[in-house]
Amino acid sequence: MVLLYDATVTNSAHWASSAPVWVEAVVVSDLPTFDDMIGRAHVVVVFIPDEWERDRQLIGRLKVLRATHPLKSVIVVRPSHDATSLPILADVTLHVQQTQQILWPTVRNLEDRWLSYRLADIVRGSKSGPPILRLAVIHALLRPTPVSSIKELAAEMGCDRRTLPRAWDIAFGTSAVRLMDFLDWVVLLYAIGRKSHKRPWVLVARDVGLAEETLARSARKLIGLSLSELARCGQPGVVPKFRVIFERLFGRWPEELALDVPVERLRHRIFVVDDHEAILQFLDHSLRRAGFDVVTAMNGIEALARISREQTLPTVVLTDVKMAGMDGMELARRIAQQWPSIRVILMSAFVSPDVAQRGWQRGYIDNPIKFLAKPFTAGRIMALLREACEKIA
Repeated sequence: MVLLYDATVTNSAHWASSAPVWVEAVVVSDLPTFDDMIGRAHVVVVFIPDEWERDRQLIGRLKVLRATHPLKSVIVVRPSHDATSLPILADVTLHVQQTQQILWPTVRNLEDRWLSYRLADIVRGSKSGPPILRLAVIHALLRPTPVSSIKELAAEMGCDRRTLPRAWDIAFGTSAVRLMDFLDWVVLLYAIGRKSHKRPWVLVARDVGLAEETLARSARKLIGLSLSELARCGQPGVVPKFRVIFERLFGRWPEELALDVPVERLRHRIFVVDDHEAILQFLDHSLRRAGFDVVTAMNGIEALARISREQTLPTVVLTDVKMAGMDGMELARRIAQQWPSIRVILMSAFVSPDVAQRGWQRGYIDNPIKFLAKPFTAGRIMALLREACEKIA
């Protein structure tokens, strides 16, 4: 379901009337109704005026939503391109003039692709099974529509289907996981993302290239549910079961896709400092999805000033080394001198961890420090932050 919120009631009704048949769109204009409907929504579209300070209650709700429901997508619509920045992170920010043309394609893209791309990243870095098996899984995850057979998958990869291993060597329960079962899971996830009250299963099955009866048999085989039961449980009923299999095969699940963000994590504030806006946005997005409270700065001087003003000190400062003005090493030294309780993680594409460690030790500062080489993955960042936060907790 897509939840459309606009307190002015000037935009959301029009957005809902233009919704395609595959979308279940609900329009609300008051916060109590918004609170009642938020649990059912997969995507939340909110109109926030330029003077967002007048709607602090909505901003507060969106912060909680970002922290506790990372699988939900948030689209923010603003009146103008030069609107002041918001203290929340949206998956997509649109402007009123754009929404008539691109709102619903944006919703479709968010629902379809985000989960698949994050899973493909993990498979790409895994060592589970032969390389050709991993390539087959990546292809199946990134394909615009699901693959319905191993024969079709092999043809698209340009190989003979007999060269594709039929199962992983890893035992799961009483038998190994079959490639065809994994492909069926991908189909099922795709199908449940297409299902809405407006869209019957016969059309959903057509989207994935199967007969409705075949899709029903697959749901019964994989999770023991009929299609009507599957519609009631939705994505929250399917993803946790698939997660068990995916983690067994590839070692981990994307941290930011956890359905149950630990409440303890919400207590930890992470301060991110980097003079590259793209990296700053990537870390801000990833850490907020993982449930952390995030503050950002684009240089060391700004970071020190903001930490001094904050009533709550950050748990961790994640900073680049090479920055104009005050570099990350100097920033780390000042933090260690003024706020020894704060943990620091240094990032760099130019300085190796060994060189950085020697430079840190020459400063005769006892505070422990971590070093992270760029480029890095969201998973690596999450592992370091978990370690730092657990030691403090």
